[in-house]
Amino acid sequence: MADELGGPAGLDDLVAALDGWVRQARHGRAAGARARRRWLEHQAAEEETLASAALALAQRRARVVLRAGSGRCLSGWAAGLGPDFIALAQPPAGLTLVSLRLATSLATAAGEPPGPARPLSPCRSDLAGVLDAMSAERPRVALGLRACPEPVVGRLVSVGADVARLSVGPPPGRPAWVQLEAVSEVSPLGSG
Repeated sequence: MADELGGPAGLDDLVAALDGWVRQARHGRAAGARARRRWLEHQAAEEETLASAALALAQRRARVVLRAGSGRCLSGWAAGLGPDFIALAQPPAGLTLVSLRLATSLATAAGEPPGPARPLSPCRSDLAGVLDAMSAERPRVALGLRACPEPVVGRLVSVGADVARLSVGPPPGRPAWVQLEAVSEVSPLGSG
């Protein structure tokens, strides 16, 4: 017995069954791929940290809004990253280094989609190490402090085991010590 195409009887049924199985396999693979993607996204979300979010934003030089430990809300472009800080470019003001340990929130700025990812070479030094390196030049800095609305402004003189020493007030200045653990942000002020 032959079907209408002249093939063996039931060939159309077999071809239809095969087509159905292929469709089911495609749908099954697509559903499996969606489930795997959701699972991977869930895993990534569970393992996400503020530092990993900061890295992703810095790689895209995204414009961000960050609430620092001082309570100040800072806005700028995520320009770099260290082990415990993010560098915000704030033209024309300059650069501010913000402690990720003391930051309370980080978000992309409204209406500013991040650019494409680019390689980023994070700074290997922590915030205290950067302050120590800066102290060789004795720059004027503003140090934002945890839960303190007003920064300490002065000339950075030295960095010790757990303190930064500044010269504050009019020249010749008077010594002031700031506990490094309390530093939420560092803004170099230039030579003035």
